[in-house]
Amino acid sequence: MKRMLELLLVFATATAKAATFTVTSTSDLPDLLPGNGFCNVFPQAGPGPCTLRAAVIEANALAGADVIDLAAGAHYTLGIEGAGEDGGFSGDLDISGDLQVRFFASGERPVVDAAGIDRVFDLISGNVTLLGFDIIGGEATDALATSGGGVLVRSGAGAVTLSLMRVHGNRAELGGGLYNAGSDTAVLASEFYGNIFVGDINDTPSGSAIRNRGNLVVGYSSFHGNGGVPPVFAVQGLSSSANTIDSEPVGAANSLRVFNTTMARNSGNAINTEGAVELDLSSVTLAGNSVRGLRIAGDGAAALIHNSIIARNAFADCFVSEGADLDADRYNLDSDDSCGLAGGSTNRTGVDPQLTPPARHGGITMASWPVTPSIAIDHGHPLFTATGCEGDDQQFADRPVDFDGDGAALCDIGAVEMDSDVIFFDPFDRL
Repeated sequence: MKRMLELLLVFATATAKAATFTVTSTSDLPDLLPGNGFCNVFPQAGPGPCTLRAAVIEANALAGADVIDLAAGAHYTLGIEGAGEDGGFSGDLDISGDLQVRFFASGERPVVDAAGIDRVFDLISGNVTLLGFDIIGGEATDALATSGGGVLVRSGAGAVTLSLMRVHGNRAELGGGLYNAGSDTAVLASEFYGNIFVGDINDTPSGSAIRNRGNLVVGYSSFHGNGGVPPVFAVQGLSSSANTIDSEPVGAANSLRVFNTTMARNSGNAINTEGAVELDLSSVTLAGNSVRGLRIAGDGAAALIHNSIIARNAFADCFVSEGADLDADRYNLDSDDSCGLAGGSTNRTGVDPQLTPPARHGGITMASWPVTPSIAIDHGHPLFTATGCEGDDQQFADRPVDFDGDGAALCDIGAVEMDSDVIFFDPFDRL
């Protein structure tokens, strides 16, 4: 929990604020005098009614790092149609400067809803933080917008962070929830669920939750219920499955680091990489997905997997190309022995970790817990190093915990560190 508080403090104070705008109206109207330093939907100098769109337009027009504060319980629906415009005046909310859009207060989470007219956010340039609200209703399924139903991070963007976000109910041909072409993008303590890839997975790279073409870090997060278009559309030749996170280079290097994260009950492969991707999975749980937990295809991938569970996926746990450089001798668990884990005593192959379906369990994000008899408990990596286990878990609880009380405190394998306070936790349901 200390790590979580430190994380939030950084996001709250890191920006040297040039201007702060508080959104006071849920209407969708533009700022009519951009650059005058005031958010106002009326054509007059000075402050006035401030909409989210107006605040974004005014922030784009100002120098410096600005802040937009959202209101508790507010539902901001975008209603000005016109995809393909990059100034924020129509369609999605285009951001082209250093900006925090945040809800950093108590109360019900705000919602930003594109209502199907376009994607929700288009991050063109600048260092951008999105903090503490929901992104829904994004649509990037036509010629003017095909990438990033919820959020598009372009290659010209700077450091981008999504923290304490919920991205759900968005659709795109490439990256239903997020499309990342940025070189420094992070998703932290966030949930992606119910996002949809629209297309034929045999013809088009997918990424129902995330399509990554740059450098991406995902931590303390959960992915569940993402997939392809609903089966009702299968008669049109569209796929009903997808890759939840799909990572592939475009020109320059491509990296994907995932830690302290659960990906469970998604439709398709949980993580798919194509080509020369630098992949690092640390204290991750990939379980109960409808195809595989991990697919590494093509040549040139360098994959480091440590203290992670890949288990109970419907078709197979893994596919690893012969052209991949796999380093997996680091306290991993693979339930069907398809991941090519290195031999020796530290890996557990061909065993069921006995996981529960994803649930919130009082945490910020959903996680799949191992039940009391699970071999994942107290059989993880003993060291906190770059190739060991993390110093905390998905729910920011400190590692390790001596769950069985034998005097040897070892990390649990996977995203969650079980506490002895739940030693009798043994529900009926299993992944």
